[in-house]
Amino acid sequence: MGFLSKWFQQSFPKMTTLFAIVQHSFPEIRLSGLNFLSGIANLEWAQKLYLRLPGVVEFLLQRNIEPNKECRMAKFKIVTILAKSPTAFKYLTAEDIGRLKIHVDQGLNYLEAQTIVAVEGA
Repeated sequence: MGFLSKWFQQSFPKMTTLFAIVQHSFPEIRLSGLNFLSGIANLEWAQKLYLRLPGVVEFLLQRNIEPNKECRMAKFKIVTILAKSPTAFKYLTAEDIGRLKIHVDQGLNYLEAQTIVAVEGA
C-alpha cells in the first residue's frame, strides 16, 4: 500500500464522507470531489473502497442531477475510467459494468426520449 492510499484512508476513514462531497449542492465543492474521484478512479485500492458504497453506481449514472457542464463532464470521466478499467469488475457486478459501458457509448450529452401521448377530449 502506497503513500497515497494511506493518506486517502486517513483523510476519508469513511468513504461516505467523500461520497457526501460529490453529492454536495454547491457546484464548486461537488466539482472538486468529482475531480478528485476521477483522479483516483483507475487505482484498484480506490475502486475497492468506493465502488462498494451503496448507490454509487446509480449516482454515477444519473445524468440529470449535475448543476453544470463541468460537473457532468467530471462525472462522465469517472464513468469512462471505470467502464474501461481492468480491475473494476472485481468490485462491480457484470450488470453494473454493462450499464457503465452503455452510458459511455451513449455519450456525455445523451438524453432519453420521453413519449407524450395526447388523448382526445381530455
